Amino acid sequence: MEISTHGYISGFDAQLKNKFGDVLNVKISLRSSGDNYYDGVIVDLTEYLKMKDKIYEADKLRGLAQIAGGMAHEFNNIFAGILGSAQLIKMKFPKEDKTYHWADIIERATIRGAELVKKLIGYARGGKFRVSNLNLNELIIETLQGFSPIEKIAIKTEFEPAIPEISGDREQIIQVLYNIIQNGIEAMENGGSLIIKTDYGWFDEKSVSDPEFVAGEYVHVSIQDTGTGMTEEIKSKIFEPFFTTKRAMGKSGLGLSMAYGVIKSHG
Repeated sequence: MEISTHGYISGFDAQLKNKFGDVLNVKISLRSSGDNYYDGVIVDLTEYLKMKDKIYEADKLRGLAQIAGGMAHEFNNIFAGILGSAQLIKMKFPKEDKTYHWADIIERATIRGAELVKKLIGYARGGKFRVSNLNLNELIIETLQGFSPIEKIAIKTEFEPAIPEISGDREQIIQVLYNIIQNGIEAMENGGSLIIKTDYGWFDEKSVSDPEFVAGEYVHVSIQDTGTGMTEEIKSKIFEPFFTTKRAMGKSGLGLSMAYGVIKSHG
């Protein structure tokens, strides 16, 4: 950094370290006030830049949600036609006929496609709400009942017994929990443990890095696994529809994007 011939520098971007070793993004302005003396201002932009990135990601995901929603409705119309035709064919042929067999394959494949469409719609707008008062601890227990025992993986729960009820769509929240738990299990190919915790309390803007977050009292659930973790690049894409690192395993890449859509639509 060099001072200009006019004796000042304005808006110089730099990185500094604080006494704790944290890297800070700053903007520096200096001016000469005499021989070897300078007056200046250093503005810490670290939190501003973090928030700017969060806003960018939120805008990108909103755009993807709109695209996903539009695609979902188009596919829904296509699948409805295919499904109806396959079912009509099955009605006209006996089960022993090869035509019935192929129509049955078409029907089952179309139903799987329709399920993906439901997930896309869930990502885009969280589906239609059927709101009721819910106990999150009970929902987690019910969700876990849908998992068979898995060798080398231990699932543990640490519940806040006095947790307040929440308002939400029961089926959608169970689906969110299921998708996140399933994702954690798949991350532990060599075994490990998955811990689900619940608590509640006051959360402010500083404790949650979301530009749309409103401070208040919230119920909180954390799901933590002992898998290998994710790179920063993967972290930035996990909520995008169709993004998956397990394409070879037949994964659609819609589980976490659907969870994101439902959570955002619940506010």
